[in-house]
Amino acid sequence: KKNRFARERVDIISEVCGPLENLSILDVGAGTGFFLEAAAEAKAKCTGLELSKEVCEFVESKYGVSMINSSLTELDEGEKFDVITMFDLIEHVYEPLEVMKKAKKHLNENGIIFIYTPNFDSFNIKVLKENSNLVMPGIHLTYFNSESIKKLSLEIGMDCLYYQTAGM
Repeated sequence: KKNRFARERVDIISEVCGPLENLSILDVGAGTGFFLEAAAEAKAKCTGLELSKEVCEFVESKYGVSMINSSLTELDEGEKFDVITMFDLIEHVYEPLEVMKKAKKHLNENGIIFIYTPNFDSFNIKVLKENSNLVMPGIHLTYFNSESIKKLSLEIGMDCLYYQTAGM
């Protein structure tokens, strides 16, 4: 996962922000930390946010990055970051607009939020429809496409700087 997905995401963030060296990054829903490992290798100051205490302990011990065992809504108001990432997360939350508003409050000036989510207008969904592996009622609570992502950005007072659909 680090070689296939994490480095690709580090490269995209670098395209938008420049070198990651000394950028502070919060990875919301960090999971097992493969992105944090790649970002730390690029010299970013990495912090992961994860609900599982055990996963936090695993990532801290394996990669030596700081982990916070909390949700975004419980994160200390004073915590600020240059980049906040949400990989395969926003489609799982009950109120994506509220999550994005909260994330924005934790951004430094000129900070970015980097979202990675399935595209409802993808070839996969258009062809396979309800049989697509991306259609997961009860698990994927909200589906996004380019227009809804841009609208979500505008709703929180931000611009969509980069949009890409990859794969099927």
